[in-house]
Amino acid sequence: MSKRKEITTMTSRKRRNHLHGWGEVIFTLALIPIAVLIWWACGAATGDDGVVPAAEAAGWTEIEILSKDAFITDFSGCARFDNAKFTIRGTNPDGQVREAFVCDGVFTSTTFSFSP
Repeated sequence: MSKRKEITTMTSRKRRNHLHGWGEVIFTLALIPIAVLIWWACGAATGDDGVVPAAEAAGWTEIEILSKDAFITDFSGCARFDNAKFTIRGTNPDGQVREAFVCDGVFTSTTFSFSP
């Protein structure tokens, strides 16, 4: 193999190896929105059928579901794997009308949370 051919081959190998690292970065960056979309879809698929029983188990009555949040719920008081946060209004065990929230997920159980 001539010296010139050897240099050209080494240069093209270096170029390929250099682009290989960027391919992994681009692939990883493409996976992030897909993962967020799947997480949001799990939250959207979470039904409200466990919300009222969870609040009733905590002693609340006259429960009304005000809203559902299905995006990044772990930053708003829910656990890490909860997919949906339901804001409710009802009468607490002390007889006061208050708001609270119930967290639920596709793979988790329903949890009731109240902050005075």
